Amino acid sequence: MAERCRERPTDRRRSFLDRIEYGGTHYHVRCGLYDDGRLCEVFAYGDKAGSDRRREIDDACVVVSLALQWGADINDISASMGRDGGNAPASALGAVIDCAARAMRKAD
Repeated sequence: MAERCRERPTDRRRSFLDRIEYGGTHYHVRCGLYDDGRLCEVFAYGDKAGSDRRREIDDACVVVSLALQWGADINDISASMGRDGGNAPASALGAVIDCAARAMRKAD
């Protein structure tokens, strides 16, 4: 089996910012890119600093970013997130991931 390595992003990298709303809260979603345009990190800002939800979103975004740096595909992550009955994201994190996946599909 081939050994995988984490592909760390450069210290300075391009990024884009998008805005979404989930559960009455507005989020700014920042997506960092490798030099070749692939997604390497996702972060979201929206809830009050220090709130439980803010800490949970921050931590979850770190895990998603690490998964991307180890080779995971944002569309696979998006497809794996929980959904409500109408196929909408079941969580704020799901909405953030969907936002990043949509933006990367538009860029292709």
